[in-house]
Amino acid sequence: MKKGKFRSGSAWWGRGLQLMASAMLALGCGAGSEHEEEDDAMSSALSSQGSITVEQWNNVTGNTVSAIPLTTPPSITGVLTSFEIPVNSRDNYGVRVRGFVVPPTSGSYTFWIASDDASELYLSTSANETNKARIAYATQWTNSREWNKFATQRSQPVTLSAGQRYYIEALMKEGNGGDNLAVGWLKPGQSGSVPSEVIPGAQLAAYEPPSTSVTYQAELASIGNGIVETLHGGYTGTGYANTNNVVGSYVEWHVNASQAGSAQLAFRYSSINNRTVQFSVNGTVLNPGLPFPATSSWETWSTVTVNVTLRAGNNDIRLTGTSADSCPNLDKLDVTLGGSPPVDTDGDRLPDSVETNTGIYKSTSDTGTDPNNPDSDGDGMKDGDEVLGTTGGLNLPGMGTSPVHKNILIEHDWFNDSKDCNAHSHRPPAASITELSQAFASAPVSNPDRSTGIVAINDYGQGGLFTGGTLVTDADGVLSGDVTGTEYQNYKAANLAANRQGYFHYALHVHNYNVNSGSSGNAEIFGDDLAVSLQCSFDYVPYVRNTMMHELGHNLGLFHGGFEDLNYKPNYNSVMNYNYQFSGVDTTCDRLGDGPANYSSGKYIRLDENSLDERAGVCGNVAIDWNLSSSIQTNVKYELNGDGAFSVLLDYDDWTNLYYAGPVPPGSFARRASSVVTCPPAPAH
Repeated sequence: MKKGKFRSGSAWWGRGLQLMASAMLALGCGAGSEHEEEDDAMSSALSSQGSITVEQWNNVTGNTVSAIPLTTPPSITGVLTSFEIPVNSRDNYGVRVRGFVVPPTSGSYTFWIASDDASELYLSTSANETNKARIAYATQWTNSREWNKFATQRSQPVTLSAGQRYYIEALMKEGNGGDNLAVGWLKPGQSGSVPSEVIPGAQLAAYEPPSTSVTYQAELASIGNGIVETLHGGYTGTGYANTNNVVGSYVEWHVNASQAGSAQLAFRYSSINNRTVQFSVNGTVLNPGLPFPATSSWETWSTVTVNVTLRAGNNDIRLTGTSADSCPNLDKLDVTLGGSPPVDTDGDRLPDSVETNTGIYKSTSDTGTDPNNPDSDGDGMKDGDEVLGTTGGLNLPGMGTSPVHKNILIEHDWFNDSKDCNAHSHRPPAASITELSQAFASAPVSNPDRSTGIVAINDYGQGGLFTGGTLVTDADGVLSGDVTGTEYQNYKAANLAANRQGYFHYALHVHNYNVNSGSSGNAEIFGDDLAVSLQCSFDYVPYVRNTMMHELGHNLGLFHGGFEDLNYKPNYNSVMNYNYQFSGVDTTCDRLGDGPANYSSGKYIRLDENSLDERAGVCGNVAIDWNLSSSIQTNVKYELNGDGAFSVLLDYDDWTNLYYAGPVPPGSFARRASSVVTCPPAPAH
């Protein structure tokens, strides 16, 4: 009779599950699985390195390996961190442990297997599992790590090469009573009658199903409203598909999958401009706006890759034009069936293999991004969104985003009205948008691409991909509340596309807000909503530019005193400061505005209002007569910012501390709690 333990129903099963969970993290459950709640608790995302795959079939009677139903889905799939399963877990199950063994040194290895009940150990001459051969086995049970009960438990010496992957597989069938399975080895230079160790996770890698790659030429696909062409060279088959420039034209491939599972689709294409197409599989739209970035010419070909799940049998893969440009020229579709999905360590939708971490973006297959950071440039947008476009169909790369250079996106909507002055439009002048973009481009902010600056992408309805900015029809040009009010939020909901939410700041240009406020604007601090309300200064470029930058600064986390809401500090040289919102910042160290729109870089000196040194001024080397005494003095007590208190006034490095919120959720991009601030009226000009 086999040695074992007395089991007492469900109480033992709970203990057994805990033992299993200590070494195994389940990936999922298949047919025949019972105790679904317990099995689900073992689910986790797993890496293929440092572990080996384990598959378990429950409720299978018998004591021999041949009883394991290997052609059916397992009840539980997971990994082990060494080549040994937990002992005494349950009755009537079969186990397959498989993956790759990676020898640490070259030379002769000897393997052992111990199990309860029967087991078999297979090893391949390479990573290809079809070359596997049985090297050891036990036809009856052994105790845990009882290596020499049967002579067949020990393999003959096998020569292996360091660092190479060899497919390895162990099968074990448990009937009832005790159960165990372990595989050990002696490494080159070691001797003995038992293994020196159970093979550790460091020398193991999880199983990866073999993949099959098939090419489907576009000229053999179904082409809806288009032709096969050979005009432009560089294609791989007998031609390429060129759809007509109308909405709805398409190319559809019919892909056969031997079994259901994951697949990688690689579309080879060329286009002289950015294009966005609808991507669908079997009639289901998976991405309404899959971007195809421009290639340098019609003869230059590139690849867009997506990962999908295919059903067994025929699958219809369709790209449909969504604009007058329709689809790019399409050469072929490469389909890789099976295999492990590409590793994406940081979860940004870009495989680690294309995130080359050079800081230089070249293409979708060489993005220059950091594989361990989902937002390489720190602008609050994931690298995958900036390279591939969002899953909601927002063509960010077509709009000019880069995963290695910071971007800020703003949609500008506006009112037209006749209040207080002749009929006019609050659409921001093109020059104000240009100068706002220039101010951000000149920012002393570093980027992974080793350049400085921020690319401000503005949509004020200028055409192309920038048709979001629009006239908002309003009865009087006046908001009844502020940016948190119902009227503003209703206009935003109606005019800012749903897939722009969280990516774009929303700027509404109005005559007044709060009915008749003379304020120049209103914005969330740590948010994405802002209003510009310049009344009859609607077309004065410096005021529009500076006020846009001021209100946007609030969204980016800046107060009227930088880090604090202490205004009129003469040494806070920022458009956020009321001193400089309309006049522009000081460039000559005399505390007077000189025109440019800018945030502070935090370089002005601290000012102690109890003891001012007028020789130092704000820059440290240009004198300012603070108390207007007509002489330059030291140790002057003078109140500088009109708050009635004598305190120490500090500059602030706005640019370094900008808050890029990004889309929400997920958690890593969750916004800070926002507040709302009101800004001063525009002076006469």
